[in-house]
Amino acid sequence: MSGSPTPELATFAEVRAWLLAMNPPGRGLRGQTEEDGPIALARSRATVTVMAPGHLVPDRFDHLLVVGTNEELTQALQGFSDPRVHLLALPCHPLVVARVVEAAIEGAEAFARARMTDQLLDIGLALNAERHPQRVLELILQHAREIT
Repeated sequence: MSGSPTPELATFAEVRAWLLAMNPPGRGLRGQTEEDGPIALARSRATVTVMAPGHLVPDRFDHLLVVGTNEELTQALQGFSDPRVHLLALPCHPLVVARVVEAAIEGAEAFARARMTDQLLDIGLALNAERHPQRVLELILQHAREIT
């Protein structure tokens, strides 16, 4: 018994709607969205912003997934040099969207872990260089506030 084939997603609006439908609250991903604009999918401390070419790129992002046709992506790629930018060419099957989004989230989580590791190393170096116990406590408090 075979059902009708799943149609491919052909526009950013379709991908956006599919992502929102597949990621309801409480399933591990948190979605932040503006009407018809980019959608931010977050898991733990990592965020992937999914957007169409031509939208304003956020100031901060862990990973960025740009979704559009080959022509749109070719033009958009000229403005991106960051290795944390991923591309998803449309049209494509929802399973491809799911896998690419999952890979982007995994990459964002790895980036967040690396950022945290760098911060902890910086803290360790600063603490190791400090010889006054009161200043050590101040540094611990200062850095703990920065991390959380």
